[in-house]
Amino acid sequence: MSSKGAGNKLTAGERLKWTPEEDEQLREAVDKHGARNWKAIAKHLEDRTDVQCLHRWQKVLRPGLVKGPWTDEEDKLVIALVARLGTKKWSLIAQCLNGRLGKQCRERWYNHLDPSINKGPFTVEEDIQLLTTKIRDGTKWASIAAQMPGRTDNMLKNRYNSTLRRIMKGVIAAMEKGGEVAPTDSDKAKESAALDRMIETGMLGDATSRRPKRAAKTAQRHLYDEP
Repeated sequence: MSSKGAGNKLTAGERLKWTPEEDEQLREAVDKHGARNWKAIAKHLEDRTDVQCLHRWQKVLRPGLVKGPWTDEEDKLVIALVARLGTKKWSLIAQCLNGRLGKQCRERWYNHLDPSINKGPFTVEEDIQLLTTKIRDGTKWASIAAQMPGRTDNMLKNRYNSTLRRIMKGVIAAMEKGGEVAPTDSDKAKESAALDRMIETGMLGDATSRRPKRAAKTAQRHLYDEP
């Protein structure tokens, strides 16, 4: 038995890995009480709350839960159901897809199926807007996406992490070496200066998608004509 008392259960926000023993206890409790009375179920797991038990069951242990890639048939069904029910009733939509959760259906729509999504190459203007907003507001991808119609938060996060951040680091390193920025300058100041340089040297837009490593590694040569 755990040394924690019933009054010291972990909160829903705390991150603690579930053990195989806890998973088995949860299955047995659901068999006994059904997948509805989560307060009663949580009493069988000393260090888990009803919310944690609910989430563990729905997202991991529920029989029939589908976690794999989406099929064409599933995608077509989501599109048809959204056309009929709109983009609010995700739990109802999920009931029509065996093994899928409402959250899965919502994320599939907004990240892949929504016809307003722009899946084309990033333009120079989009890269500038993405970097400008990130420098100002930080990595609030959903907020940034709200300001860039057609681009999802995942698309913007991936664009920044896989390409733009790498190039920006190379540019900042080159500018520090050239004395244009100091290591003691704030991150925002260095990133703003680097963005100006990236615009000047044409390091933004679709071309960078094909050569982010090269652009980052050769930033000093681009900026200071080093051999």
